[in-house]
Amino acid sequence: YFASVRTQAGRALDNGLDGGLDFSQNYLATTFNGNTDHMLAVVYAPPACVRVIDPEIESQNRMLPPDLRDVVPLTDLKFIDPSNTTTMPPYENPQPNLGWCDLFEQADLLRSQTKWNAVMEIWENAALAGYKPKDAMEYTPFIEAFAMSSNWDKALELTSQSYKISKEYTRQPLCSLWNRISNHSSDPDSQTNVTNARKTLMCP
Repeated sequence: YFASVRTQAGRALDNGLDGGLDFSQNYLATTFNGNTDHMLAVVYAPPACVRVIDPEIESQNRMLPPDLRDVVPLTDLKFIDPSNTTTMPPYENPQPNLGWCDLFEQADLLRSQTKWNAVMEIWENAALAGYKPKDAMEYTPFIEAFAMSSNWDKALELTSQSYKISKEYTRQPLCSLWNRISNHSSDPDSQTNVTNARKTLMCP
């Protein structure tokens, strides 16, 4: 696995990032061959956690670097296989305690499986341990879990906390997230709470 495919002139994707493009990149020890229809976009900007980009809510996320933003329409979460497990080599054991990021990664994967109760439990355990998000987008799996479980007060509280970090930059992804909640929630009270969230965020 290699986390970087180069986009500079003369490198693997110097012709752009359109869909359906075959590319090949030589890493000296091996050559990676791929296609832009089979991609996951990942962002890592410490102290924030490694995060798989959610294309449904981050198509215009201005917190992402511009070149990474170009990839968002091409990333496809269906390539995540939650049934697989990774065994680290012996020299990587024991694994360090990753704190908040370890919990966030678990929650984000569970969110993709719509396991809302498990996501909410992680939030409660994190709070008991004194952990909290390091980036505005790290609130999103928990906002969605609480909303989809009809815990609207908590969902709106976390939305406000995320929004306050950087209102102009977080507005678009949070508005998109609440659009998704509106489309999938079966709670009769959902539209009232979605409207309240959209007013708080000043969604267009």
